[in-house]
Amino acid sequence: MSRWMLWALTLSVACVMGCDDYEDDARKGRNYVPPEGQGAILVENESSSDWNVQIDGQGIGRVASYSFLIKDEVPGDYRVHLDQHNGSETKDALVGVQAGVLSVVQIDEDGFDFKVNAFTLVP
Repeated sequence: MSRWMLWALTLSVACVMGCDDYEDDARKGRNYVPPEGQGAILVENESSSDWNVQIDGQGIGRVASYSFLIKDEVPGDYRVHLDQHNGSETKDALVGVQAGVLSVVQIDEDGFDFKVNAFTLVP
């Protein structure tokens, strides 16, 4: 087997293993149960970029590529601002948080076009 074929096979296996790990982590994030009387915002990053995350103007951290970040919040409406780390893209989403419910902000990419979807997972 040529070196090129061996390298391509190794890269394919690494990608499949990485994708499986991410799917497992996303499922864990989606199974998160917020504290009593609170809801949570799950920022699910399905893109190759890292994003700085703000909720109502307050920085809460960075969500790495193909990972997630969870923030507990009291019920209410929140503005989630995403700023691409080492990039120029910014995205915003309005999210309604309900007690006992996970509100998801999902970052996805199609080529160089980043999309943000917001939805609620009802238990």
